Amino acid sequence: MDHRKRKFLKYGAYSAAAAALAGVGWQFRPTLPNDAPADIALADGQGDRLLIVYGSMLGSTGGQAAWMAEVARTAGFRVALFSAENAPAPDGFDRVMVGSAIRAAAWLEPVVNWTAAHAEAIATRPHSLFQCSMTCAGMLLGNQGGPLTTDQSAQLQRDTDSLFAAAPVLAQTDVAFFPGRLDFDRLTPVLRVGYPFVAGSVMQGDFRDREAAESWARSSLSKDTG
Repeated sequence: MDHRKRKFLKYGAYSAAAAALAGVGWQFRPTLPNDAPADIALADGQGDRLLIVYGSMLGSTGGQAAWMAEVARTAGFRVALFSAENAPAPDGFDRVMVGSAIRAAAWLEPVVNWTAAHAEAIATRPHSLFQCSMTCAGMLLGNQGGPLTTDQSAQLQRDTDSLFAAAPVLAQTDVAFFPGRLDFDRLTPVLRVGYPFVAGSVMQGDFRDREAAESWARSSLSKDTG
């Protein structure tokens, strides 16, 4: 076999392997849920300007952020709602809310990166943080409708370690914990099979509590500090 033929086969094998890996990577990406909120720019008006930034894998956290945005609009705020990948700087806003889904016991990387990049600006204005997870859902289900225990809250608090390591100026900010939603039918086939091994659970369903999310939003918006 001459040199040119060996080189052709070598790079052909590399290309095939790359294509296969790309196909597998695509399978591990969750499908886009129908209820993922679109980004909403700041509305005109005279009310205080509120920026809500979130990270969501399957739409559950984004949906809860949209509920909070509606509460704020009803209360007279001018609201901008953005995923972390598209979010503007908080400099032109009076208040900030930041929330994330949890993956591998940590906030999503785009949310951590955005928060770290703007931590000083966030810290100078009223702000609040929230996270949504199936771990929280399982805890609340086990409590038969009761609130999270102190130990459970401490366990969920550990999900913020990477966030506060990247944005230590915000480390004293309280974090609200909300249950999430998981529907295996929204996952690609490979992720559907692999999720129980990664998450350690086969629990699925919609455990979101709209009343709890809206109540927390009202309470957060009434406070003057983060």
